[in-house]
Amino acid sequence: YAATLHSLYVKTDTQAETDASRMHELLDALPENAAVSASDSLLAALCDRTWLFSLDAQPESPATNVIVLDLREEFTTSDTEQYGVAYYQSQGYTLRDDLSQTGILAVLFK
Repeated sequence: YAATLHSLYVKTDTQAETDASRMHELLDALPENAAVSASDSLLAALCDRTWLFSLDAQPESPATNVIVLDLREEFTTSDTEQYGVAYYQSQGYTLRDDLSQTGILAVLFK
């Protein structure tokens, strides 16, 4: 009975789980010695970094050579320029396609 109720009322979001797994796989591929600025939603996943900055607190950290943007819909704000790939490209960063995935994560290097 409980299993039936669970299947009727509790939906597991397998796409969100797949996206999170892929995101962590891409984050694990970042160079260990890179100074990283990231969206606040990614700070916990990157907490083992020596140099980690919050884009919310310091959008233009001078020592940052890697920008990591969380592109998942629930974590993006359309009214804030500092969360767009184009903004950082205009600042001299280059999008790394091998470490990025549309709708999940954008990684830019300087």
